[in-house]
Amino acid sequence: MNAMVTVPVDSVAEVELIISLYGQRCENTLYFRQSGAWTAENMDLLAASMVAWYTANIAPLQNNNTSLVLVRVTDLSADGQGIEYAEGLPVNGTYAVGDGMPNNVTAAIKFSTALRGRSYRGRNYVVGLTSAQISANTLLSTTAVAYQAAYSLLMSLESGTLDPDWVVVSRYHDKAARTAGVATTITHVSMNLDLDSQRRRLNGRGA
Repeated sequence: MNAMVTVPVDSVAEVELIISLYGQRCENTLYFRQSGAWTAENMDLLAASMVAWYTANIAPLQNNNTSLVLVRVTDLSADGQGIEYAEGLPVNGTYAVGDGMPNNVTAAIKFSTALRGRSYRGRNYVVGLTSAQISANTLLSTTAVAYQAAYSLLMSLESGTLDPDWVVVSRYHDKAARTAGVATTITHVSMNLDLDSQRRRLNGRGA
């Protein structure tokens, strides 16, 4: 796979949630499609909606060493531009039960569509878990349900005058770059209770 290939995805904006955990940069990425062109103004609206969603639904599940510090939105069309949004940031985690787990301790939240195959699935890895949210090597079901409910709200996200469609983006098929990326509407959110490890989130490893 050639990492230098740029595959445009028309009408889709990439949202990067830049998070600090014990001073280490972490990141989760989401994608949204709309019928019209992405402008700086409506990318600002999308970013503001993401901050509001995160503040109300994700921060309450994270330990207080976790902070959303920046939202970056990029238009993925061939000539697309991008914006960085920091209004109202940082937003700190407010879950105060238990001790914060090491940066690499995480769990995958999965996004599926009506279509089968790797090109039509996505995921994020949660950030800022505490000891009270896990049991041995598994995530507590109550925490998983809370994350599923939080992410499910993105299927009906409204952003001012925008009504963006939350999507999975595929830029490659059978290890070959597509001519144009494919965006598919997300229809379901699920979570595996097995804990995972993101080594890049350890100190000095990168995002």
